[in-house]
Amino acid sequence: MAALLVLRLIWGFVGSHHARFAQFMRGPAATLVYLGDMLRGRERRHLGHNPAGAAMIVALMITLSGTALSGWLLEQSIEEAHAVTVVGEHGGREVRRDKTLKEVHETLANLALVLVALHVGGVAHTSWRHRENLPRAMVTGRKRPPGANDMT
Repeated sequence: MAALLVLRLIWGFVGSHHARFAQFMRGPAATLVYLGDMLRGRERRHLGHNPAGAAMIVALMITLSGTALSGWLLEQSIEEAHAVTVVGEHGGREVRRDKTLKEVHETLANLALVLVALHVGGVAHTSWRHRENLPRAMVTGRKRPPGANDMT
């Protein structure tokens, strides 16, 4: 997971135009305006990521990074606890730390699942609203040409 996140981070700086963070990152105000427009059924079509999609990318990258880091730390903690147990010095302090770390890891993993479900729902909704197959566009990198009210 960490390797995929690093690749996406790199792609966000050197990838194609619509994959670059500089092209699609918006502030919270733009995201809230877009979500409000979406609730009213009048959001504009974007050739790249819309503000809600951009916010979801950030949320997923942060959550998945935390999940990967906490999983790695948990593995390190288990290896450390095993080494300490072999010597016979394993105490209650390490056990509490491991339990807290495991809870953080599980919470982040569950949050990632919720975010993925919301993302898939958003893609389905946007595909339906704008009458275009966004999953195909994600793979091919091609969408129909911009219309008069579309955001490039």
